[in-house]
Amino acid sequence: MTQLICDDDSIDAMLEDGTLREVYDWFEANLLGRVYLGDPVTVDTERGQRVIRYTLDVTPLDGLHKTAQRTVPLLVEPPEHWAQRWG
Repeated sequence: MTQLICDDDSIDAMLEDGTLREVYDWFEANLLGRVYLGDPVTVDTERGQRVIRYTLDVTPLDGLHKTAQRTVPLLVEPPEHWAQRWG
């Protein structure tokens, strides 16, 4: 089952209640690069392995906005209270 971690619609709520820092800490624990929050970040199971799907912000120094889709192994599970709140 796919679990939504965050998306463009949830950012405002996370800013209001202070959980955005917690989400960024989870990104760091899972060694994610610069996550583009305009697209969904999800956790899923693929071929028996837990993975994170997200969009990496790869905007170069010239400032032209570019992104790249990434699927990486999940290293740290999201806290259970996230599933209750955002799941």
